[in-house]
Amino acid sequence: MTLEPVGLQELSGIDWLLLSGEILITVLGLSISYIAYVGYRRSDSRPMLLFCIGFILVIGVPAIVGSAVVFADRIKDPIAGAVTQLSTILGMVLILIALRTSG
Repeated sequence: MTLEPVGLQELSGIDWLLLSGEILITVLGLSISYIAYVGYRRSDSRPMLLFCIGFILVIGVPAIVGSAVVFADRIKDPIAGAVTQLSTILGMVLILIALRTSG
């Protein structure tokens, strides 16, 4: 399945709902990353830094790559999929390490 770049005026009601959900997920994830970064700055805690970077990799990078594919058609789907999966895996490993070392 390939995604064709679309303009915002071409989105249907369900597309707007899905887009809104993706934006909300991205905002919440990056907010968690920011709070973790503030915690890291306050306590100089390495696990908080790893947690922050992990959330950015899990939420932020896939959102940027997905936007590039759908709206700008800057990269091809297989490359986007590989970058997204690699970013998510690395982010989850960092979050796991952060949770494992903090307790």
